[in-house]
Amino acid sequence: GLVGFSWSFHVTFTMHMLAQQQPDIKEHGRIFSYAIIYFMNVLVIGVWMVLVGYPKLLSYSELLGHEFAVAYKYTWRLLVLAWVSASHWIDSMKG
Repeated sequence: GLVGFSWSFHVTFTMHMLAQQQPDIKEHGRIFSYAIIYFMNVLVIGVWMVLVGYPKLLSYSELLGHEFAVAYKYTWRLLVLAWVSASHWIDSMKG
């Protein structure tokens, strides 16, 4: 129960602080900053689960690497699809 309470406090506090004007987020941009915050939270939660639970660090790191590769591959496909669609749309506008 204490672990759940501390994580829920962390999440709500993080959300509250992200709503404030943060100079580091302003300097580096929201997308980059939020991605780093998200990645670090996933990493820490995973390591915490490894420390207190059944999973082993090697299997966690392999799963995390696989999931990141899948996410990047999917994002790349969407970007290529958007590029091709935009190119076709621009060509059709030219006549």
